Amino acid sequence: MKRFIAMGVSILLGISCATQAVAEDVQKPVLLTRDEAVALALQHNPALREDSERTTAARATTDIVRSAERLQFNVNSRYSTVNEVPTISVVPTMPPITLADKTVLTTNFTAQQVIYSGGRLPAQVRQAQNIARAVEVNSDRTRQRVAFVAESTFYQYYAALRDQNVAQQALVDAESHLKVAQARYDARAVPQFDVLHAEVQVQEAQQNLISAQTGIEIAHAALLQALGLPAGSFTTSDADLEVPATMPIREEQLQQARTQRPELQAIDWQLKAADAAVPTPCGAADQPT
Repeated sequence: MKRFIAMGVSILLGISCATQAVAEDVQKPVLLTRDEAVALALQHNPALREDSERTTAARATTDIVRSAERLQFNVNSRYSTVNEVPTISVVPTMPPITLADKTVLTTNFTAQQVIYSGGRLPAQVRQAQNIARAVEVNSDRTRQRVAFVAESTFYQYYAALRDQNVAQQALVDAESHLKVAQARYDARAVPQFDVLHAEVQVQEAQQNLISAQTGIEIAHAALLQALGLPAGSFTTSDADLEVPATMPIREEQLQQARTQRPELQAIDWQLKAADAAVPTPCGAADQPT
């Protein structure tokens, strides 16, 4: 009996140790770099999935509009039931012969294609295509925004961790200064005011540390939101933070912004979509797009 009890206790201890080890592994912070933060955001941020679905819907709308130009087939079947059907009697001694069924199945098959719409269908196709292109360009802007927010929150989290280190070191220094002041006061080398001043400095350092820890929690929550992750513990490194500072040329930056900003490109495609909504003049032949 004692042997079985000892085996049971050993098993429970083993499970407890394994559970504790797994918990420690889960809670162990993961080293996160700036590039990894941006990559995680581009992979998990829900805004990108939303834009992807919106782009798919816009392309599907274009296909639906284009389908009106193609040959359309329609098959329609229905059952009809009548209460009475005509009968005929050939021989008076025999029952009458029914000339039809009470339930009749009718099937219609039709094929049609628009030959001329006065330019309406091509205009709708062009409009749908331009709207889909504008949605795709807006998706590029969303990717830029997600990457920018991920990088910004990474720097905020990095700064919050460094603020905590500074606050902890300041608290250590304040406590050390308090010990020195207390020892000098006990030796009657300084007045009690020095001890009280050192105690105030310790209290201020403790408050600053609490504020820094709160800042870490806020920055951590913002980082998880930017990355699109439900949970995670991270630590940062200085390896990829050194960026050489170069002064950009204002005119070149403005020209690059005018030609590459997705918002401006999206507006251009929206204007083209609005212009395409106007049908071609009456009498013009429909041209396939």
